[in-house]
Amino acid sequence: MNGIGSMEKYELKELALEESAFIENLIEQCPRKDVHCHPSYVKLFEDYTKQQGFYLHYGSEKEFLLIPYFRRPIQLGASKDFSEYADLVSPWYFGGPVHNISNENALQKLFSNYMNELGQYCKKNNIVTEFQRFTPLLQNHLLYQHHPGLFYDRKIVYVDLTKDLETIYSEYTRHARKNINKATRNGLRVYSDNSQASLSQFLEIYSESMKRKNAKQYYYFNDLFFNDLFTRFKDDIKLFHVEYQGNIICSTIELGKYQILHDYLRGSNPDYFIYRPNDILVDEIIRWAKNAGYNYFVLGGGSSSSTEDPLLRFKQSFSPLEANFYVYKKIHNTEKYKELCALKGKQHSDLQFENAQFFPEYLI
Repeated sequence: MNGIGSMEKYELKELALEESAFIENLIEQCPRKDVHCHPSYVKLFEDYTKQQGFYLHYGSEKEFLLIPYFRRPIQLGASKDFSEYADLVSPWYFGGPVHNISNENALQKLFSNYMNELGQYCKKNNIVTEFQRFTPLLQNHLLYQHHPGLFYDRKIVYVDLTKDLETIYSEYTRHARKNINKATRNGLRVYSDNSQASLSQFLEIYSESMKRKNAKQYYYFNDLFFNDLFTRFKDDIKLFHVEYQGNIICSTIELGKYQILHDYLRGSNPDYFIYRPNDILVDEIIRWAKNAGYNYFVLGGGSSSSTEDPLLRFKQSFSPLEANFYVYKKIHNTEKYKELCALKGKQHSDLQFENAQFFPEYLI
């Protein structure tokens, strides 16, 4: 199709992860970006999930959209073979488009044309559904604000590290400051160590945390995943421990790139919560991240969408700043969607389609 306001050619292209150097160069051209869109991150989860990671590129050499995806094969264990069909899924935690277009009108026109092209792409490639998790600090969900299928999920909390430390600390709640002082009086020590031995200690406490939460198997990850994570992001990752009387009682992995740091994965021993290890840990990470040159520290949201969620309230005690996390659900092949749901024993009258809390409905 013709370019937006020019005779330039605009095309929808699929970029394989083997083109990672080219993809990384495209991302560098985008003023707003995040570690979740980096090809090393997509490759990390391709290896973990065994689902094909790739990017859709729409535009030209001068202006473009770039969207990371995974192609998830549909496997229902039924007698009928659906191996030729798949769903599109964004990276975890976050995903969505990045772009290098500064003019808002040009961006909206380009995106509208992209959505039309995407529909044809999905039809041609037997894509049944699409599910995306957008990146709150990039606000890339706004591109989809006029499209059905965009749903608010929950709030996330972040810290603006461009403020001076005194101001950041003044925005802690009184309760948070009290807990940090309590942790200090209890002799808790926070330190960073990216060694293999340290990672093994993290894995032990993290796995125990997942067991206590009855987490899905997906969230346990494995040794290969963590070793790959630390290898791929050796310059962008930090492992922190909280120690009490010689025992590690809390551990967390911090992952960041492009001046945005994420509180990525954490494990804690609840037997020691009374000593407030998580409070002193967050405070220490904020101070470290500020000195390391990050602009933002994303604490994330709660375990649910409730504004009274205890985990959310804990994170809010460190910052008043919030951003909205949105997801996008799209059925690209309605007839196949209904057929797949029927094979799972779901009545047509009970289907909620894009409004379903768990999407797509044939996976539950």
